[in-house]
Amino acid sequence: MNAESQPNSAINRHHLDRFRTKPAGLRELIQSFLRTTPDLLQELERYCQRQDLENAQNLLHALRGAALSTGATSLAETCQHLARDWERSGSSALSLESLPSAVENARNALQRFMDELPAAQTPSSYDARPITLRFVEDIASARALVRLELTDD
Repeated sequence: MNAESQPNSAINRHHLDRFRTKPAGLRELIQSFLRTTPDLLQELERYCQRQDLENAQNLLHALRGAALSTGATSLAETCQHLARDWERSGSSALSLESLPSAVENARNALQRFMDELPAAQTPSSYDARPITLRFVEDIASARALVRLELTDD
């Protein structure tokens, strides 16, 4: 693997390329992820410090869904591995291990991908209608929801 493609391994470019025909919507989806992940990570860190397994698992599940929705598959896998580890150990050992670096790698790769999108040429319906990042699993209905969000009215 060459040095150029390695940083992008944090995301599934094929997943994101399917939405390139709607660059404004895709840009807003990625921006929403970039805006929300720092707060999610901080909240998750607080739950881990308090050894609050239930809330930590719920938030980790939400982060995994957001990662899958934006094509950040490496981050989603890290979330899944952590969830399994937490299940095995119980609330006695809630640790984020490699999650912060996986979040940062995903954010950097998504930012680079977004930078490659064509610049907005005219105001779109997305300027008047903010998009909300939904935390969903990678299932058919979730993919349909993302397509719906990226479709012009």
